[in-house]
Amino acid sequence: MKNVIVVCFLLYAGVSSAQRVNYYPDSIRVELPEHHAILVMEMRNYPKNPASLKNIPTLLKETWDAAVQGLTATAPDAPPQRIEARVIPDGEKEIIAWSDDKSFRPVGWKTIIRIVPAQEQATDLTAVGNKVVELLPTGWEIKISTKDVRIWVYADTYAHLESAIHQNLNPVMEKISSEPNFQRLGKSSIQAFLQLKNDQISQSLMKRKYPGDNLFITGTAGVGLFRDKLYPQLTLSLGITFRDHFGRKNIRTSFLWDNLFFAEKGTDGYLNNVNSFLSLSFEKNFNTKTKSPQWFGIGAGLLTRRNGDYFKGNTAKIFIIHEMENRRISLQPEFYLTDDFKKFAFGMTMKYTF
Repeated sequence: MKNVIVVCFLLYAGVSSAQRVNYYPDSIRVELPEHHAILVMEMRNYPKNPASLKNIPTLLKETWDAAVQGLTATAPDAPPQRIEARVIPDGEKEIIAWSDDKSFRPVGWKTIIRIVPAQEQATDLTAVGNKVVELLPTGWEIKISTKDVRIWVYADTYAHLESAIHQNLNPVMEKISSEPNFQRLGKSSIQAFLQLKNDQISQSLMKRKYPGDNLFITGTAGVGLFRDKLYPQLTLSLGITFRDHFGRKNIRTSFLWDNLFFAEKGTDGYLNNVNSFLSLSFEKNFNTKTKSPQWFGIGAGLLTRRNGDYFKGNTAKIFIIHEMENRRISLQPEFYLTDDFKKFAFGMTMKYTF
């Protein structure tokens, strides 16, 4: 028992329930040296919706044309400004009044644009080792966000920003769509870096990124109830977590070694009867909106160590797992088939995950 406790404490420092989530994991960066500009396009799910990339040039030009109407005639010679646009699709609910209970309702498609001066005169510098690889002084920017894409364009002047927005991006689209490494992506995302000069791709680096499934080992302690017996329990879990396209924890499956400690008073003091189950579980994360997973699943196991008369003959158990968001404590209903699977008994365990 002491060895099991030591293992649980060693595991404590390495266990985390947080998720690394990126809702726009597909990214394409295009350098436009002729325009002194950079274009970054991020997509929610390019493998399932490749049309989201093809629609970006049109979205960019239409948003720019609308934003220009809000600029003054002297804007080309004015200090740098930042244009922020958010596209609201049909059916998205918005607050339109505060007077009654119907003030929160869907409205039609529209684009909300905000134009603000650059907040400060700053230079952004990126260095690798002692070599500067990028230097961006304060310049003109346009940022566009929709449900499916996010776009950012930077240029040092108004004229360069305008010419960058009207740059022909067909070579980029063709390069991405024909890239062999970007076929059959599954849940992987794309990472592309391109340089466009004279309407041709002069340099490119194309990568696919797997979301990062991971192995884990955790320890849990808890209190269980079997029939009329209350007992402490220690569990060691070894499993794998599968992430989805956005890096969210999606599915996990585990091997569990449950140790149930039944204490009985004997003539020479208390006896500790240890019964162990080896189980396999399957769980699904039903929380896709925040970084904290909410697990629900099912598992089954067989008795591998028996002491005392709590379980007779071959014994199996089926259990339900429900782990709430941001909670290390979970309740686990258990259904036992004992006496060579002929008799049924109900149990319950409350567990705390280290």
